[in-house]
Amino acid sequence: MALKIDLEQLRDFTAEENTLIDGPSRGLSAELLAHRENLTRQRFHSERIKSNLHHATSWVSEFIGDRFIELARAPKDTEAIRQLEAWTKSNSWALVLAGGVGAGKTVAMAHLAFATIANEQARPRFLNATRLPFEPVFGHEAGQFVDRLSFGSLLLLDDLGAETISAPIVSVIAAVVDFRYRHLSKTVITTNLPLKEFAERYGQRVADRILDGGTWIELSDASMRGAK
Repeated sequence: MALKIDLEQLRDFTAEENTLIDGPSRGLSAELLAHRENLTRQRFHSERIKSNLHHATSWVSEFIGDRFIELARAPKDTEAIRQLEAWTKSNSWALVLAGGVGAGKTVAMAHLAFATIANEQARPRFLNATRLPFEPVFGHEAGQFVDRLSFGSLLLLDDLGAETISAPIVSVIAAVVDFRYRHLSKTVITTNLPLKEFAERYGQRVADRILDGGTWIELSDASMRGAK
């Protein structure tokens, strides 16, 4: 899992280069044919990068919000970003970014999603916790909802603790965390809750699962909103 997006082959091709790529090969010298093959390869990679960036932008817009698009592409150097980068280079299966409002937690999550899609690694599963009361958390449909969050190479759970809590919601969170813990599936959680309150809200078993092989980071409460 890498946060760095390879843009080295992203460039615009001149009219002359496009004409050579798209034109007939008859009559071209061996040198020009080799040059044409190289340009064709470069343009293919460039177009693929552009397509990936488009998909990444669309994903962030749809699931996290338009205001996060530019921050997802090029985030500021924050504690949350640094912790996220360190986690992507580790063997830790889970990362919890805990801290006050404006500490950059959701921006870090958006950046991870953007880079993951742009690098063709995966399309993350995403859920903002405020949507939990509106999700199917009862009966047979709850099982399908749990499966949707449990499977997948990367799950992003944003703002746990902001939802209206209920026993069924706690059961869903516990089931998802337990499944991903057992399968070492990459999971990122953001929350405003300190560890003790998190454990009280979702259960000590959930907290213990996260701490067993996962990484819990308490960020500074300094808000980044409005910072230049």
